[in-house]
Parts: sequence; C-alpha cells; structure tokens
Amino acid sequence: MSGTIVVVATELTKARQRHAVGEGLALGAVMAGIPSVHGNAIALQFAFRRAWRAWDYADRFPAIKAGPAQDDIFHILDGEVRRRASTPTGWVSSWPYLPTADGNDWDDIADIIDYEVPASAWRDLAVAWVGEPAS
Repeated sequence: MSGTIVVVATELTKARQRHAVGEGLALGAVMAGIPSVHGNAIALQFAFRRAWRAWDYADRFPAIKAGPAQDDIFHILDGEVRRRASTPTGWVSSWPYLPTADGNDWDDIADIIDYEVPASAWRDLAVAWVGEPAS
C-alpha cells in the first residue's frame, strides 16, 4: 500500500454546516460590498430559499433547511452573531446583520470555512440572496 493515498470523506455535522454557511454568507457579503442585511424578514426568507435551491454547493450542506416547513437562515445568522470569536469572518450584530471578514485573501478565508467551496461561490450565494448593493 506504499505510495497509495486514501481520502476519507467526512460528513459535516449539522452545527458545522450552519457555521460554514453563516461564515460563508458573511464572506460573500463582504466580497460583494453588501454592508448589512435587513428589511422584511419574510422577503429575506423567501429570497434565501430561491438562492439556496439554485446554489451549486447546497448539496454539500444537507442539514440546512430552506423551505416552507422550516427556514434556518435567521437561526444561522443569530448563531454566528453569538459565536463570533476566532473565526476570520462572521456577523457582528443582528438586525441589521453586519457582515465582517478579517483580511482580504478571500480564497484563504473560504478554505478555512470549507475547502470545497470557493470564495466566488459564497459571493454568488450572498448576491443571489440579498442582491447587489445600491451604489
């Protein structure tokens, strides 16, 4: 077996999936120049449902609920506000939710969040959810 590389796939726990999505959305929002997330809560939930269903990486996070029976988006964001500590990205307040990212090497930060999801994908998800910021 010398010289053989064995890759073991590990499934992310529900908590880690929520953290990754919260951190990734913050990274994506910062990358897109979205200064805050606020407005009509129902509209934001519906927008997240649409964005999540269309996002190419959603299958990587099967524990995330985005549908009529349950929406995780505000649980995720609120959890990230309470959790903010040593992570390079997150949310620093709730309503409005303010994204933050320490540093500017988006690819390195995305690798810390989840090495299988590139920074550009997190940006795409954030923009699909709340739209491009007004100039």
